[in-house]
Amino acid sequence: MYCNFMTTKIFKLVTGENVIAEVVERWENGRDGTYTIDKPFAIIVTKEGIGLMPFDMFGKAQPIVIKEYHIMFAAEPDPEILAAYKSQTGGIVTPDLGIQTGGL
Repeated sequence: MYCNFMTTKIFKLVTGENVIAEVVERWENGRDGTYTIDKPFAIIVTKEGIGLMPFDMFGKAQPIVIKEYHIMFAAEPDPEILAAYKSQTGGIVTPDLGIQTGGL
């Protein structure tokens, strides 16, 4: 079964890593299912609290495919983590400086 959708999920991987990402699509084929994810960030614990860092800092492949047997579970993100993720993956916000362009 193939599902094409865009939603944000947290994945607990069998390696112990927690990843938050946009799910682009999911393919179920018995035990060989996959998730295609975009903008993945690892959720890390720091002295200041929870932080996010790019999941694949050295790769250029976006989106990436994770095999379902590498995932322990998938869950809806906590609202605070979701807000932090959205701020990391959103576009650049530029303030309006009141500068006008064009002729006089």
